[in-house]
Amino acid sequence: MEAILELMEVLNRNNAKGLGVHKQKKQTTILGDFYEKIRTGEINSDEEAAELILNCDPSAMRYRKLKNRFKNHLIDAVYLVDVKQQGYSELDQAYINCWREWVGAKILFNRGAAKVGVEVAQKVLKQAEEFQFSELLVNITRILRLYYSTRSPDLHRYEYFDALYKEYVSLWQAENLAEELYVGLANAYHFYRGENLSQSNEARCAFETLRPLMAKHRSYHFLRHAYLIHIAALKAEGQHSAAVDQCQEAIQELGQFTHISALSLNTFYYQQLVGHIHLREYPQGREVAEYMLAYEAPGSFNWFKNRELCLLLAFHTNNYLEAWTIFQGTVKLPAFRLISGLSAEHWKLYEAYLHYLVFVGRLQLEGKPEGRSFRMSKFLNAVPNFTKDKSGMNVPVLILQVLYLLAQGSYGKAANRMESMDRYQRRHLRNNASIRLNIFLSMVLTTRQAYFHAVACQRHTKILCEKLQAHPLQISGQGHELEIIPYEDQWAMVLDTLKRNK
Repeated sequence: MEAILELMEVLNRNNAKGLGVHKQKKQTTILGDFYEKIRTGEINSDEEAAELILNCDPSAMRYRKLKNRFKNHLIDAVYLVDVKQQGYSELDQAYINCWREWVGAKILFNRGAAKVGVEVAQKVLKQAEEFQFSELLVNITRILRLYYSTRSPDLHRYEYFDALYKEYVSLWQAENLAEELYVGLANAYHFYRGENLSQSNEARCAFETLRPLMAKHRSYHFLRHAYLIHIAALKAEGQHSAAVDQCQEAIQELGQFTHISALSLNTFYYQQLVGHIHLREYPQGREVAEYMLAYEAPGSFNWFKNRELCLLLAFHTNNYLEAWTIFQGTVKLPAFRLISGLSAEHWKLYEAYLHYLVFVGRLQLEGKPEGRSFRMSKFLNAVPNFTKDKSGMNVPVLILQVLYLLAQGSYGKAANRMESMDRYQRRHLRNNASIRLNIFLSMVLTTRQAYFHAVACQRHTKILCEKLQAHPLQISGQGHELEIIPYEDQWAMVLDTLKRNK
């Protein structure tokens, strides 16, 4: 049923008319009924479909046959998509039309109508060249080269298409190489987000492999991946200022492709914004965020991602009141209620840190001090995935628990939670996996050894503070999403609360 629901999402009512599912013929009425009940939301599962349409079990053979026939009708309708309707960019229209017409040309070649097939192929070739559809260009020039060498020998045209074929094969191979190197790095990042010199070396080696090809292959697809790899290398090496500059260069270069929408460049604006977070450059980062926001539909995934990064930017630049404003503006959006899973837990975590800021006096709000009504137990129940995640997102949760207890003066309870922090550090932070995190946890654990005395804590953590400053966020490789508020700022708040509770 998931496949059918997915197909229904991409087909509008006009497309469905081409399905033969409406009341055109008696034998298609049942398909029309199937279609209407899904469209109106009456059917969302195989169980509902089997019962409402055939009054049988979903495992019954007659239901499975009907479901398969209906799915095939939907797939057939995909070829009838009207690309002139709203929501299809110029690139989308060209891509769908080119491949649709190329399929027609292949059918004509197969059925012996080669002359017409050549006409269609050459027509598609012109548009494919304009939009740099390299895979399609390889297929078309290969067939045309074959046609003018065997079916209708023409030396001049054969040499022309042979040269084009070799040129496009070279481009296609370069694009595939760039994509392969990029997804390899993306896959490594997905499974490991801490500091890792090997990632830096891999990204640098990948870019150096592509660098010599950048002058020759000026396609959007190739350059996009090459720039993303270079930015990844710079970030892994801690050169965040250079990464921001490289993002700007990529935006300018790729923006010259007339068929690429401004929205397609948001990937680089996103990386640029992350760079400003690392560099703690609030005005520049906010300018980028607001520019990106103009291209996002309120309530969309990218809109929420933009707000999340803007919130982190405010956290990292001590603009806590601005962070509160961004948070409140986001959670009040009706679409926010639809957020679930890990995304929802991220926002719960940000809310908890905002309450902590209120509690320790770093965020002044008018009216009731809402931070004091914060309940840690309720928060922990709201982030079940984070609390179980031993590879990353449990860290800010664990830190926040300890910081809250220290701020409350509950030193006995804080010492107990530090046992968990100590075990986590010994078991999961090995081989300098995260230098900043290791240092900061050691600083927090020192408060117990110093009997929670502020002056003693400052004295015992002097060397650790120097080490932390020697590995600032912008050169550490530490994921900005793990360090909600810079550790230097969190440590300053710890010392303030210890002094106040003395």
